[in-house]
Amino acid sequence: ALGMCSVGDCDKLQANGGYCFGHYRRNQLYGSPTAGKTPNGAPAAFIQMAAAYEGDDCIEWPYARFKGGDYGQINVRGGTNLAHRLVLALATGGPPDPTMHACHVPVICHKPACCNPRHLYWGTAEENQADKILDGTSNQGERHPRAKLTEAQVYKIRVDPRPVDVIALQYGVSSSTIRSIQNRTTWKHLPEVPLAA
Repeated sequence: ALGMCSVGDCDKLQANGGYCFGHYRRNQLYGSPTAGKTPNGAPAAFIQMAAAYEGDDCIEWPYARFKGGDYGQINVRGGTNLAHRLVLALATGGPPDPTMHACHVPVICHKPACCNPRHLYWGTAEENQADKILDGTSNQGERHPRAKLTEAQVYKIRVDPRPVDVIALQYGVSSSTIRSIQNRTTWKHLPEVPLAA
């Protein structure tokens, strides 16, 4: 006969490895039978604590994150919100304009999961993108998950005198992609000449 789950106060029957199914699954996913469960109210308490924080260290969101594992997420009234945005709103009284982004201060903080209000400010979408480029956290160019070309290839394409169809065939992209690169309508974040290594 199966015994009870080996986790302390669990009153369920064992399913596998001495654990009930829930604890067994957590052990598989997180490496511990008790990991992976967020206590009720803990994310909201963290938001309150972070908004009142007056230190200079990063405070990383310890709970659920958006796909990719970068930005913290929290569900409020049925909607998913960015954790650092809620912290900044609580600390400052909200954005001056609802279209503004909660931006991480460039150079000081490179961690998207950081919720220290001293590392955040309200900025425009353009300012946010410029900060990401400055910090090297932007997914422009070859960092983009769907990028087919490297920066080195783009520099070669820019100066390649051959017909666009021939270049496109070599790199496995469309002729319009080559034209856009040569006209500087895409990959325009790259300087004209590669920076010296």
